[in-house]
Amino acid sequence: MILLAATTPLAVAACGASGPATAAEVCDSFTELADELTKINGFIDNGVFSKAGKLGKVAVRYEESTPVMVAGEALKEIADRDEVSLGTLDDAAQPIANLCGQSSLISSSARRTFGLD
Repeated sequence: MILLAATTPLAVAACGASGPATAAEVCDSFTELADELTKINGFIDNGVFSKAGKLGKVAVRYEESTPVMVAGEALKEIADRDEVSLGTLDDAAQPIANLCGQSSLISSSARRTFGLD
């Protein structure tokens, strides 16, 4: 099991957006989190938690899918933690991965790591 841990205190800034989010906005934020996961090298910095929080804030505004909104709430909670397993993060993001045509967050990150996307 890979455990992600914040290395310094984390403050996730409000994204400032209001109103419903589009699928494109949710998927762009999902891609940002997947990209951040490609940077992990044994130790996780706050970038993963920050991107998870950002994705959560966008996903809760996606009114077309209750599972995506619920995933957004879970990701916002993860962003406030000191540590999280990669599996927990992946599970929380699954409805968003489905929306974005990806099999999972981990799969999307791996595809990016190896230049397959």
